[in-house]
Amino acid sequence: MLKTFRVGSLRWLSGSPPDETNQLKCKEERARHGPAFYDCRVKVELGVHGHEEFAVGHLCEDDQGLAAGQFTAFYEGRTCIASGVILEAWDDQGFPVCQKALELARLEDKS
Repeated sequence: MLKTFRVGSLRWLSGSPPDETNQLKCKEERARHGPAFYDCRVKVELGVHGHEEFAVGHLCEDDQGLAAGQFTAFYEGRTCIASGVILEAWDDQGFPVCQKALELARLEDKS
């Protein structure tokens, strides 16, 4: 369900993003579910005041476990090139989905 996410506190190990970011791999770090690799495209954007970089990642497959506060790392092949913190995630229609909304959606109707 979730394919797109925004990453802040972005750190490129070489100091700057690579020229080509359309064929990276993304690894999401989850405390209980273990790491998973996904093919992804990454677009680097500047913040509102032009000081901080953000990355917008788009996974090639769904991952309903994306959540704000988790760490993610970007790879070229087997080499880690960047890492950051997921700030938000949203679905294909562009709607942000927070963890609380997902929890509420799973509740049974008790009326």
